[in-house]
Amino acid sequence: RIRAQNIFLTHFSVRYPKLPSSGARQKEGVVVHAVDHASVTIGNMWKLKHYLPALVQNLKDTDDEDDQEAD
Repeated sequence: RIRAQNIFLTHFSVRYPKLPSSGARQKEGVVVHAVDHASVTIGNMWKLKHYLPALVQNLKDTDDEDDQEAD
Protein backbone atom coordinates (compact mmCIF):
# COMPACT_ATOMS: atom_id res chain seq x y z
CA ARG A 1 0.00 0.00 0.00
CA ILE A 2 1.39 3.34 -0.99
CA ARG A 3 -1.31 5.35 0.79
CA ALA A 4 -1.10 8.07 -1.85
CA GLN A 5 -3.55 10.92 -1.51
CA ASN A 6 -3.72 11.53 -5.27
CA ILE A 7 -3.12 9.18 -8.22
CA PHE A 8 -3.25 10.44 -11.81
CA LEU A 9 -3.41 7.54 -14.29
CA THR A 10 -1.86 8.26 -17.71
CA HIS A 11 -0.58 6.57 -20.86
CA PHE A 12 -3.51 4.49 -22.07
CA SER A 13 -3.41 2.84 -25.47
CA VAL A 14 -5.92 4.00 -28.09
CA ARG A 15 -6.25 0.35 -29.07
CA TYR A 16 -8.27 -0.25 -25.93
CA PRO A 17 -11.12 2.30 -25.80
CA LYS A 18 -12.21 1.42 -22.27
CA LEU A 19 -11.17 3.20 -19.14
CA PRO A 20 -9.44 1.05 -16.54
CA SER A 21 -11.01 0.73 -13.13
CA SER A 22 -10.00 3.56 -10.85
CA GLY A 23 -10.74 1.61 -7.70
CA ALA A 24 -14.21 3.00 -7.10
CA ARG A 25 -14.25 1.23 -3.73
CA GLN A 26 -11.53 3.44 -2.32
CA LYS A 27 -12.43 5.36 0.78
CA GLU A 28 -9.58 7.83 0.77
CA GLY A 29 -7.58 9.69 -1.80
CA VAL A 30 -8.31 10.70 -5.37
CA VAL A 31 -7.76 8.45 -8.40
CA VAL A 32 -8.44 9.99 -11.82
CA HIS A 33 -7.73 9.24 -15.48
CA ALA A 34 -5.79 11.60 -17.70
CA VAL A 35 -7.72 13.36 -20.46
CA ASP A 36 -6.07 14.77 -23.59
CA HIS A 37 -5.36 18.50 -23.39
CA ALA A 38 -6.52 18.77 -19.77
CA SER A 39 -4.62 21.06 -17.46
CA VAL A 40 -5.10 19.85 -13.91
CA THR A 41 -3.52 20.82 -10.63
CA ILE A 42 -3.25 18.37 -7.77
CA GLY A 43 -5.72 20.47 -5.81
CA ASN A 44 -8.30 20.18 -8.61
CA MET A 45 -7.91 16.47 -9.36
CA TRP A 46 -11.05 15.62 -7.37
CA LYS A 47 -13.11 17.48 -9.98
CA LEU A 48 -12.19 15.03 -12.75
CA LYS A 49 -14.22 12.21 -11.20
CA HIS A 50 -17.34 14.25 -11.95
CA TYR A 51 -16.48 14.15 -15.67
CA LEU A 52 -16.10 10.37 -15.72
CA PRO A 53 -19.73 9.50 -16.65
CA ALA A 54 -19.53 11.85 -19.66
CA LEU A 55 -16.18 10.39 -20.73
CA VAL A 56 -17.51 6.83 -20.49
CA GLN A 57 -20.58 7.78 -22.55
CA ASN A 58 -18.36 9.46 -25.14
CA LEU A 59 -16.28 6.31 -25.48
CA LYS A 60 -19.44 4.20 -25.89
CA ASP A 61 -20.81 6.58 -28.53
CA THR A 62 -17.51 6.57 -30.42
CA ASP A 63 -17.38 2.78 -30.29
CA ASP A 64 -20.97 2.56 -31.59
CA GLU A 65 -20.13 4.93 -34.47
CA ASP A 66 -17.07 2.84 -35.36
CA ASP A 67 -19.23 -0.30 -35.40
CA GLN A 68 -21.75 1.37 -37.72
CA GLU A 69 -19.02 2.53 -40.11
CA ALA A 70 -17.59 -1.00 -40.24
CA ASP A 71 -20.96 -2.41 -41.38
